[in-house]
Amino acid sequence: GYVGMLAPWKGVHQLISFASLYEEELRAIGVCEIRIYGGQIYETTGNHHSYDNELCLLKEKMSASLISFCGLDSPANIFSEIDLLLHTSIDEEPFGRVLIEAMSADVTVLSTGLGGALELIGSCEERGLKLLSYDYAGWFKQVEKALLSNDDIQRMKDEAYQFSLLMDERIEKQVQNLLNS
Repeated sequence: GYVGMLAPWKGVHQLISFASLYEEELRAIGVCEIRIYGGQIYETTGNHHSYDNELCLLKEKMSASLISFCGLDSPANIFSEIDLLLHTSIDEEPFGRVLIEAMSADVTVLSTGLGGALELIGSCEERGLKLLSYDYAGWFKQVEKALLSNDDIQRMKDEAYQFSLLMDERIEKQVQNLLNS
């Protein structure tokens, strides 16, 4: 699944294209649905105005039957419903909170790793698998690896979970330091 704001730099359009182009192959490895959670969280006249509508039209045009738009929900509900997090940003992001949320929910992370996201998944894929923007053949290989390589993926997920605990601990200390100063 995808979790995040619906904006062009988040790359959701490439996820829809991927799902359409690789539908048969994805179904063959057990993917029956790709859920997109999120929405336009604020009104703007910028380049993501009506992006959600554009995504719906793209899904229809490409007959991307694996794609389901699920709207907004709590992280607990979302991460209990998905097996993989597809973080598809096409521009650098400063942090990528959703990656940490997925890691702490024991969900395998696949990310383009742009900006702070690379620090979270690790440059050598210690805590998540790397996707290259618009490399749909590569995406399929990574999704297949995530779903079918049990031992390697479980080690990666264990590392990711421990990392998420460490991040939570660091953040808690920083908040306490701010409150005590």
